[in-house]
Amino acid sequence: MEIINLTSILTIKFDIYSSRTGSNIKVGMHSAGDDSTIEITPNILSVGEWQTVTWDVSGVSDIVKSAIDEIIVTVVNADAENTFYVDNFYAELPPDPGSVNLVSRITVIGVLGHKNLVCRITTLKKNSLNLVSRISVVYTAVVLNLVSRITVIGVLGHKNLVCRITTLKENSLNLVSRVTSLVVTNKNLVCRLSVYFITSSTNLVSRLTSLLTDSSNLVARLTSRVVSGANLVSRLNSRVVTGSDLVCRISVYYISATSNLIARLTSLKVTSKNLVSRLISRVVTGESLVCRLTALKETSINLVARISVYYITATSNLVSRLTSLIVTSEDLVSRLTSLKETEKNLVSRLTSLKETEKNLVSRLNVYYITASTNLVCRINVYYIISSKNLVARISVNYLDAFMWGEEAPASGEDYAAWAVCTDGAGSPPNVIGDDNWGIAVILSGQIIHSTVKDFGYTGNKLISFNTNTYESGSGTGTLSIRGQDTSFLIDAATPTWEAYSTPIRKTWRYTQLKASKE
Repeated sequence: MEIINLTSILTIKFDIYSSRTGSNIKVGMHSAGDDSTIEITPNILSVGEWQTVTWDVSGVSDIVKSAIDEIIVTVVNADAENTFYVDNFYAELPPDPGSVNLVSRITVIGVLGHKNLVCRITTLKKNSLNLVSRISVVYTAVVLNLVSRITVIGVLGHKNLVCRITTLKENSLNLVSRVTSLVVTNKNLVCRLSVYFITSSTNLVSRLTSLLTDSSNLVARLTSRVVSGANLVSRLNSRVVTGSDLVCRISVYYISATSNLIARLTSLKVTSKNLVSRLISRVVTGESLVCRLTALKETSINLVARISVYYITATSNLVSRLTSLIVTSEDLVSRLTSLKETEKNLVSRLTSLKETEKNLVSRLNVYYITASTNLVCRINVYYIISSKNLVARISVNYLDAFMWGEEAPASGEDYAAWAVCTDGAGSPPNVIGDDNWGIAVILSGQIIHSTVKDFGYTGNKLISFNTNTYESGSGTGTLSIRGQDTSFLIDAATPTWEAYSTPIRKTWRYTQLKASKE
């Protein structure tokens, strides 16, 4: 038979069929390498069925496995009849030396793909995976071969780096050709620098040295005397007066135009265009800045006149307004120093003791006038309960205290008799003792309406009700409260009653209390 190379093979498998169980048959392989034989005696487990046998040859040297020339079958037990078959004899490849198995990738020599590092470095088979092949194979001028791309001189396109540098064939791929060729194209860099006789935008030197006046020639624009917007120097040196001639605008004296800067500075013709004439001209106009400062003609245009002219009492004369003693709203000082009492006299308003809304100090210092114009009075007077009295509104809580049924309450508390209260139907409530100052009695199902209390102003306030303040009663009842900003009758159906348990904050001016028993 043909010699079979099983180098690196670790496992051999075959199928066997036998009419007897047990180890009765031996299978072997002969090696021509060292004239030895390796054998296995499979154990048949079931009769009449195919059985796969796995043969481990990992311990057999590659010298033996590299030259298999015979497969030998030997009967080792013939004491009974036996029919057997051997089929499907094959070798299993070793595990894939994948990217996980670093040792396998380093030591396996066979070319098994890009995962095999040693194969990629040492094999001479030319492909993109073999790094050494790409570097050392010189005769293949392809993009995969790095050395070929560097050393092959033939013009093979943009892939050949050396070719692009050394070839003199003129195209955009040839770097050296673009530098050294004298053919004038926008691809030839040196040609654009050194060719003088071509006046085109691609020829840089031509643009510098050509005297042809156009926007492409940089030097021509600097040195040409032709006056145009493109000629930078001519715009500086030309004496022709135009908006494009910079020097002309600065140095030409005799033209008083907006385009001539010097003319505007030195010309004595008084116009808004002539800057200097506006400063030194004595003609009094809004355009003459100096005239406005120094002229004594008193107008709103003359700034100095407004400041230094004393005898003109006009709104435009600032000093006059400060120093004049004539009392007008225009005279600032007279408003400060005059004691004549008017709203225009600021000091008069401060120092006069005559109490009016115009006199600020009077409003602050006069204590005995309880008017809305007297600020201090509104702040300091405690005993007047009105919207004008700020302190009373803020701090005098007892002035708003009110008692029902007590003839002699504490100082500052107002009071009302039981007789002016009602049982909710227009009659006085039940009272034990004096009808006015006795003890009110509320039986089941009865109510008492207090009089409607007027606090005197609408604004935020804390309302609190207490019972049994001066005498002790008995039993329990329910308190309710109602109120609004306008007055209402004692037994009116509105406003709506609210249950009262703790002090409540309201803005009502008028309020009323109800006591009831279920």
